[in-house]
Amino acid sequence: MARCWRKSILGDEDVFQEDTETPKALPPGLMDMLGHAVAGHLRDKEDAIARKMELQIRKMEEMNASMEEMKASMEEIKASMEEMLAVLRQAGAPGAAAAGAAEAAAPAAAPAAAPAILAAVALAALAASLYSNSSSGGSGGGRTLAGGGSDAAALTHARTH
Repeated sequence: MARCWRKSILGDEDVFQEDTETPKALPPGLMDMLGHAVAGHLRDKEDAIARKMELQIRKMEEMNASMEEMKASMEEIKASMEEMLAVLRQAGAPGAAAAGAAEAAAPAAAPAAAPAILAAVALAALAASLYSNSSSGGSGGGRTLAGGGSDAAALTHARTH
Protein backbone atom coordinates (compact mmCIF):
# COMPACT_ATOMS: atom_id res chain seq x y z
CA MET A 1 0.00 0.00 0.00
CA ALA A 2 1.15 3.47 -0.80
CA ARG A 3 0.87 6.54 1.35
CA CYS A 4 0.19 9.96 -0.14
CA TRP A 5 -0.76 13.50 0.78
CA ARG A 6 -4.13 14.77 -0.34
CA LYS A 7 -5.97 18.05 0.13
CA SER A 8 -8.93 18.03 2.40
CA ILE A 9 -12.28 18.54 0.68
CA LEU A 10 -13.47 20.84 3.44
CA GLY A 11 -10.50 23.16 3.78
CA ASP A 12 -7.00 24.05 2.86
CA GLU A 13 -5.19 21.88 5.35
CA ASP A 14 -3.27 18.88 4.12
CA VAL A 15 -4.47 15.49 5.22
CA PHE A 16 -2.29 12.44 5.29
CA GLN A 17 -4.19 9.49 3.94
CA GLU A 18 -3.27 5.97 3.09
CA ASP A 19 -4.08 4.72 -0.38
CA THR A 20 -5.98 1.51 0.00
CA GLU A 21 -6.12 0.62 -3.67
CA THR A 22 -3.66 -1.94 -4.89
CA PRO A 23 -1.99 -1.31 -8.22
CA LYS A 24 -3.35 -3.35 -11.08
CA ALA A 25 -1.02 -5.46 -13.15
CA LEU A 26 -0.39 -4.40 -16.73
CA PRO A 27 -1.87 -6.62 -19.40
CA PRO A 28 0.63 -9.09 -20.80
CA GLY A 29 2.44 -7.85 -23.90
CA LEU A 30 1.66 -4.17 -23.30
CA MET A 31 5.29 -3.28 -22.72
CA ASP A 32 6.27 -5.14 -25.90
CA MET A 33 3.61 -3.24 -27.86
CA LEU A 34 4.82 0.07 -26.45
CA GLY A 35 8.41 -0.86 -27.27
CA HIS A 36 7.49 -1.70 -30.86
CA ALA A 37 5.51 1.53 -31.23
CA VAL A 38 8.39 3.63 -29.91
CA ALA A 39 10.89 1.80 -32.12
CA GLY A 40 8.66 2.33 -35.17
CA HIS A 41 8.31 6.02 -34.35
CA LEU A 42 12.08 6.37 -34.00
CA ARG A 43 12.62 4.58 -37.33
CA ASP A 44 10.18 6.97 -38.99
CA LYS A 45 12.04 9.95 -37.52
CA GLU A 46 15.39 8.55 -38.68
CA ASP A 47 13.99 8.00 -42.18
CA ALA A 48 12.65 11.56 -42.30
CA ILE A 49 16.01 12.94 -41.21
CA ALA A 50 17.81 10.80 -43.81
CA ARG A 51 15.45 12.06 -46.55
CA LYS A 52 16.07 15.67 -45.49
CA MET A 53 19.83 15.10 -45.53
CA GLU A 54 19.65 13.53 -49.01
CA LEU A 55 17.61 16.51 -50.22
CA GLN A 56 20.18 18.93 -48.77
CA ILE A 57 23.01 16.99 -50.41
CA ARG A 58 21.20 17.11 -53.77
CA LYS A 59 20.65 20.85 -53.38
CA MET A 60 24.34 21.36 -52.57
CA GLU A 61 25.36 19.29 -55.61
CA GLU A 62 23.03 21.32 -57.84
CA MET A 63 24.42 24.55 -56.41
CA ASN A 64 27.97 23.30 -57.00
CA ALA A 65 27.11 22.43 -60.61
CA SER A 66 25.53 25.85 -61.06
CA MET A 67 28.64 27.52 -59.67
CA GLU A 68 30.82 25.51 -62.07
CA GLU A 69 28.61 26.58 -64.99
CA MET A 70 28.84 30.18 -63.84
CA LYS A 71 32.62 29.90 -63.57
CA ALA A 72 32.80 28.48 -67.12
CA SER A 73 30.54 31.28 -68.35
CA MET A 74 32.76 33.89 -66.69
CA GLU A 75 35.81 32.33 -68.36
CA GLU A 76 34.04 32.56 -71.74
CA ILE A 77 33.16 36.20 -71.09
CA LYS A 78 36.75 36.92 -70.08
CA ALA A 79 38.05 35.29 -73.26
CA SER A 80 35.62 37.25 -75.45
CA MET A 81 36.54 40.51 -73.70
CA GLU A 82 40.23 39.78 -74.28
CA GLU A 83 39.47 39.14 -77.95
CA MET A 84 37.52 42.41 -78.19
CA LEU A 85 40.36 44.30 -76.54
CA ALA A 86 42.88 42.78 -78.96
CA VAL A 87 40.68 43.75 -81.93
CA LEU A 88 40.34 47.28 -80.58
CA ARG A 89 44.10 47.55 -80.15
CA GLN A 90 44.73 46.31 -83.69
CA ALA A 91 42.22 48.75 -85.11
CA GLY A 92 43.81 51.59 -83.17
CA ALA A 93 40.43 52.48 -81.70
CA PRO A 94 40.12 55.46 -79.36
CA GLY A 95 40.42 54.39 -75.78
CA ALA A 96 42.79 51.53 -76.58
CA ALA A 97 45.62 53.41 -74.89
CA ALA A 98 43.52 53.87 -71.75
CA ALA A 99 42.50 50.23 -71.95
CA GLY A 100 46.15 49.19 -72.20
CA ALA A 101 47.08 51.33 -69.20
CA ALA A 102 44.24 49.94 -67.13
CA GLU A 103 45.10 46.40 -68.20
CA ALA A 104 48.71 46.97 -67.16
CA ALA A 105 47.43 48.04 -63.72
CA ALA A 106 45.16 45.00 -63.47
CA PRO A 107 47.87 42.51 -62.34
CA ALA A 108 48.41 44.65 -59.26
CA ALA A 109 44.74 44.16 -58.33
CA ALA A 110 43.42 41.08 -56.58
CA PRO A 111 43.19 38.03 -58.88
CA ALA A 112 39.48 37.65 -58.15
CA ALA A 113 38.80 41.18 -59.38
CA ALA A 114 40.79 40.77 -62.60
CA PRO A 115 37.86 39.55 -64.77
CA ALA A 116 35.68 42.44 -63.60
CA ILE A 117 38.44 44.96 -64.27
CA LEU A 118 39.13 43.49 -67.68
CA ALA A 119 35.43 43.56 -68.54
CA ALA A 120 35.11 47.19 -67.43
CA VAL A 121 38.18 48.20 -69.44
CA ALA A 122 36.94 46.41 -72.55
CA LEU A 123 33.49 47.94 -72.22
CA ALA A 124 34.96 51.41 -71.77
CA ALA A 125 37.13 50.97 -74.84
CA LEU A 126 34.18 49.64 -76.80
CA ALA A 127 32.02 52.57 -75.68
CA ALA A 128 34.71 55.02 -76.75
CA SER A 129 35.04 53.29 -80.08
CA LEU A 130 31.30 53.25 -80.68
CA TYR A 131 31.00 56.89 -79.66
CA SER A 132 33.79 57.85 -82.01
CA ASN A 133 32.26 55.85 -84.87
CA SER A 134 28.80 57.29 -84.31
CA SER A 135 30.11 60.83 -84.59
CA SER A 136 31.78 60.27 -87.94
CA GLY A 137 28.55 59.68 -89.83
CA GLY A 138 24.85 60.27 -89.39
CA SER A 139 22.96 63.36 -88.46
CA GLY A 140 23.68 63.46 -84.73
CA GLY A 141 27.40 64.00 -84.78
CA GLY A 142 29.30 64.46 -81.58
CA ARG A 143 32.74 64.92 -80.12
CA THR A 144 35.52 62.85 -81.65
CA LEU A 145 39.01 62.17 -80.56
CA ALA A 146 40.24 63.39 -83.92
CA GLY A 147 39.05 66.84 -82.91
CA GLY A 148 41.79 67.07 -80.30
CA GLY A 149 40.03 65.63 -77.21
CA SER A 150 41.65 63.20 -74.82
CA ASP A 151 40.72 59.55 -74.26
CA ALA A 152 39.57 60.28 -70.72
CA ALA A 153 37.35 63.17 -71.83
CA ALA A 154 35.78 61.07 -74.57
CA LEU A 155 35.17 58.19 -72.18
CA THR A 156 33.62 60.51 -69.62
CA HIS A 157 31.48 62.15 -72.30
CA ALA A 158 30.41 58.73 -73.65
CA ARG A 159 29.42 57.53 -70.19
CA THR A 160 27.36 60.62 -69.38
CA HIS A 161 25.41 60.78 -72.66
